[in-house]
Amino acid sequence: MKTQEARVPVGEADTVGATIAFPSRSAIPVGVLLAHGAGNDRFAPVLVGVQQGLAQRGVTCATFNFLYKERGRRLPDPLPVLEDTYRDVLRWFRQRYAERVPNWVIGGKSLGGRVASHLVAEGEEALGLVFLGYPLHPAGNPRQLRVEHWSGIAVPMLFVQGTRDPLCDLRTLERVLRDFGERNQAKFELVVIDGGDHSFIVPRSLGRTQEEVYEEIAQHVARWLHELSPGLRQT
Repeated sequence: MKTQEARVPVGEADTVGATIAFPSRSAIPVGVLLAHGAGNDRFAPVLVGVQQGLAQRGVTCATFNFLYKERGRRLPDPLPVLEDTYRDVLRWFRQRYAERVPNWVIGGKSLGGRVASHLVAEGEEALGLVFLGYPLHPAGNPRQLRVEHWSGIAVPMLFVQGTRDPLCDLRTLERVLRDFGERNQAKFELVVIDGGDHSFIVPRSLGRTQEEVYEEIAQHVARWLHELSPGLRQT
């Protein structure tokens, strides 16, 4: 595995930091681009753990910062700014690594995954979407669902959710996904991490380390990617 740091141009004159992890040998011709959640950055433990776990399994994985984090701000940018940043970063990776990584899955942790889903709903090309803790609703308000744009999504989706996530009631998510699949004939999969909170932190009483949890997530994502990629051309 080899890791590289980069400055990616976004907008007219800005850049954001990015990290890309290349496997020693690519198992599939698919890369994964992950954005961070609202309260962290590309160095969030779950993103680093999943990125390294995917690279060790033969999958190229990149992470990046949104502009507000680069500028040291706590509050996220408005959704259109987040979308523009994600779109510019994806375009840069596609152009720079076109031969090495011909296909991309996009997503991210919480806010990052939600932004990626808006891009795909608006027509951005992607092989699939990976959500690491999709923020289905505000904490304590499971009736205020953030799914109004899902009707525009036609690519396969992988949801990785913790059982203790206050931003995603699992019964509600299961119902929403069932209804969504019936209406749109879309492919989706839900992976549940026992004891995981919104950042997949698990209680010590479960006897698991966080590294083991991140390995489990990476294993699920890699397996899903392999199922998604048959027939794609190799680099």
